[in-house]
Amino acid sequence: AEVFALHNLFVASIVYALTQFCVRPDPVPTSAAGALLCGLALTNQHTSVLLVLPISVWVVFKTSMVFKPKLLMKTTISFIAGLSPYTVLPLFALKYPHAGSWGNMTTFSGFFHHLLRRDYGTLQLYSGKNVGSEGVLERTLRWMNDLLNEQLCHPLSG
Repeated sequence: AEVFALHNLFVASIVYALTQFCVRPDPVPTSAAGALLCGLALTNQHTSVLLVLPISVWVVFKTSMVFKPKLLMKTTISFIAGLSPYTVLPLFALKYPHAGSWGNMTTFSGFFHHLLRRDYGTLQLYSGKNVGSEGVLERTLRWMNDLLNEQLCHPLSG
């Protein structure tokens, strides 16, 4: 199963919101929707920061948002609302305790451990443990073999 499908949905939605922001004269609805999507994307996958940060900086400068308190407030509230899934994790951990899953979310240290994704390597694109994994060349050759022997030789029937 593809574990990044939701992440891909958020990325595509953020890009769509950005295109709508560029073509619409009123930035309030699209910047608020984009901020909500950015917050949700960050709760799902930390690598979203690679998309969210540059887009956010560009939108802030493009709209002169720092000089428009109402727009800044609406956008900030939307972003915080997008981060709201983090608020329910400790509540669910207290109400429905079970081993595994997200760790001990009933303490501040457990919550921040999860928030910073320490089990996966905080702000790292991989865990750093690549012992026994194939290199770039081997992986590329396997991909090409799959493409040539499986994908192109068995076209989709339509």
